Amino acid sequence: IGIDFGQVMVGTLASAGRQEWTIVGKPRINAEHLEGLSKKGTQTRIIVSPEVKILTSGWSFTPLDASGAFEVNPPEAVS
Repeated sequence: IGIDFGQVMVGTLASAGRQEWTIVGKPRINAEHLEGLSKKGTQTRIIVSPEVKILTSGWSFTPLDASGAFEVNPPEAVS
């Protein structure tokens, strides 16, 4: 799973006989790239951008690699 944050355009694109729902924007492209990096994950395989890490409190992250992406750490077990 790859997660990014930002503005996107969401809607239906249509032509004669065909209609598709789509999301367009840099965050969608980045999220797709992060999803590809999730194969390198060792714990949850949920990869977030630096922007998501900054906006998220109460979660723990591990740097994935030189790409600047972070893997979400699994929650601590409650005793």
